[in-house]
Amino acid sequence: MNVGVRFCGGCRSLYDRGEALEAVKTACPGFEFEYFTNKDSHDIILVINGCFSACAAVPGEDGYTRKIMMGPEEADDVSVICRALKKAEKEK
Repeated sequence: MNVGVRFCGGCRSLYDRGEALEAVKTACPGFEFEYFTNKDSHDIILVINGCFSACAAVPGEDGYTRKIMMGPEEADDVSVICRALKKAEKEK
């Protein structure tokens, strides 16, 4: 499953978002992660927000349901993201 990764701008980041992505990659083998290009290029989108505002958006996301949002809480327990990815993979 191809996962497009989109980062917020990092203006108020409470954690290292790149480090969190590496933790997700390690914890979730079998998924291919790459930078988001457009919603039609990826099976699912992982939006990594650095704070609780969760302002990062996906261009053209109207009606796009195959999206997982990650923030400070999920960064502390990346197994939440792995479960969401596995669930999305089953629904594909």
